[in-house]
Amino acid sequence: MVAAGMLTAPEWQSLPISYQDYPKSAMRAGKSGATKIELVISPEGKVISCTVVINHGDEVFGKTFCAILSRKKLHPAMNAEGRPAYGMRTDAMTFFLPGTAAGKQVESFIFPPDVELTVAELPTGVAPDISVIVAVNEAGQGTACQVADADTSQNLGKAACSYLKGATLKVVKDGEGKAVNYVQKLKVRFVVES
Repeated sequence: MVAAGMLTAPEWQSLPISYQDYPKSAMRAGKSGATKIELVISPEGKVISCTVVINHGDEVFGKTFCAILSRKKLHPAMNAEGRPAYGMRTDAMTFFLPGTAAGKQVESFIFPPDVELTVAELPTGVAPDISVIVAVNEAGQGTACQVADADTSQNLGKAACSYLKGATLKVVKDGEGKAVNYVQKLKVRFVVES
């Protein structure tokens, strides 16, 4: 059970994808792909929707991964009251065939963060990428935020959360098309202004 006041993002109950899920037709044709998908998860841990947000390489990968992941079960998000809530998560997957031109392109593909914030400088030795968990209302406004990882710089976490509380994020809808409150883990990248 999660303590009240602690947000948790939806998490997979088991590893959702393995190398065995490489689409057979793509493998035979020597195709590679990198895909970032966005999933909406019910308070019961079921996938309500799956949308491909980035597709680098062959489109079969996004379609295949959405089909596979839509059948999987997750631990649901938990809201600040410690109750199951709607959640959204993004997952990035890369499948490539080594030694092929397409494989080299996909292997070197770097997925962008969910949010990018520009700062004057970063403290020495501090990683520029952090993860935060955000509660979002039906209008898509961030209402609460916390650092997702204990080893994250507290100053960067505070800066990210300060920005995300009140920021306009996505509106998420339930299976009937009604906007709902939700919880999401976001990757935030701090970029030093040039």
